[in-house]
Formats: sequence, structure tokens, C-alpha cells
Amino acid sequence: RVFSLKDASEKCSIHTTKRPLNALAFHPEGQTVACGGWDGNVYIWDTFNKKKLATLGGAKGGRAKSVRSVCYSPDARYILTGTMEGKLTLWSALTNAAISTFAAHTGAIVSCCFSPSGAEVASSSEDMKIRVWAGYLGKLLSEVDESARGAARALAVSSPGDTVAVGFHNGSVLIQGRTPRSLTNHRSAVNTVAWGNNEAMFASGADDKVVMLYHDSFATCTRLVRHEKAV
Repeated sequence: RVFSLKDASEKCSIHTTKRPLNALAFHPEGQTVACGGWDGNVYIWDTFNKKKLATLGGAKGGRAKSVRSVCYSPDARYILTGTMEGKLTLWSALTNAAISTFAAHTGAIVSCCFSPSGAEVASSSEDMKIRVWAGYLGKLLSEVDESARGAARALAVSSPGDTVAVGFHNGSVLIQGRTPRSLTNHRSAVNTVAWGNNEAMFASGADDKVVMLYHDSFATCTRLVRHEKAV
């Protein structure tokens, strides 16, 4: 489902596959989305025309191959995916071919993202680790252990690049940057977090079927409750 940020109205709904979906990401410059799920594939859709543009992977499915996270690079040239078996794969968004794959975690990856420069990628996992990688070859730069809050299930870097949002299994969201804060509006595990074009807008989704949309640098928030299952 695609919602308007202006009035929270639903703009379109697309049935992509018979298997459940775990993750999706908008193309930085258009109305194209990439979504991945239990069958191990990534589907590229034009949301305006409701047309499938490509399928990445050709996987036979299975629990280990399930795609848990997907994101575009800032320049839209690459797509990054993380799987249940703890692997990160970099895809060419131009040719739809896999460029590299490496084992990033010992547990399932639940979120991955690019830095604003596109030179680094970050991943969080059910192994309780948040890791930052250099380039696309799997060189580890840093690691954070947040086991006290439970598994780090989602993360996103703001467009200025100086603020990181992390969603946790205990339902909290940690905003780490110039103005650190902890958000506690969800009643269960947070599965996704996302920034708007600047730090004035932020959203989170959780197992409680709720999307929280924050405005004006967290001064106000809107609850979107139209989902029937976990977000």
C-alpha cells in the first residue's frame, strides 16, 4: 500500500505475490518500489501504472533465502538486500544482476541501508549486532551490540548523514544524533524506520499493526492503523 504524506490517504494498493512480503523501498527519484519476501526474490514495481518491471534473484525460496530487508543506494544505481541466513547482496539496479554477496551476520538480517554518500552500508540482525561495512566487498568498519534492548530490527540514516534511527524488539526507537531521543509509542517489536527528505519527518512501523508518522522534528505525530497485520 502507498499512502500520501500530506493527508495519510491511501493512494494505491498492489498485490505483488502469493507469498508474504517482508520489506520494500522506494526508488530515490521516482514511483518505483523494490519489495522482497519469503520466496527469496526482489520484485521491482511501477506503483503509478501498477506494473511489475523486473524480478531479481530467481530464488527457489525457503526460509534461509527469505529477503528480510531491501534498500536503494542514494544514486539509485544499486539495490542492497539482506536475508534470513545473514547474507547481504548488492544488485545492479540498471542490469538487475547480482554484483556481490557476503555473510554479514550469524543471525537473520532484519534491516540494511546505505549511508548518504553511498560509500558504506549498515545492517542490523537478530544476532543483536549493528554493523557498518565499507564499500561493497564486506569489509567491517564498526560494530555495536544493543542486546540490552533486544534485537535491533530496523535502522535508517537521515539524509544529512548525522542522525541514525534504530528500532528494537522491545518496541522502542532510538534516535541517535545531535538531539538523542527514545520513542516509545509502539506496543511491540519495531520492524521498520524511515526518514523523510530531511529530519523534520520520520516514520516507524511495528508488529502492533501501527505506523507512526512524526512531523516537525518529532513535535507532532499521526497514527496510521489501517493494516490488518504487522507492518
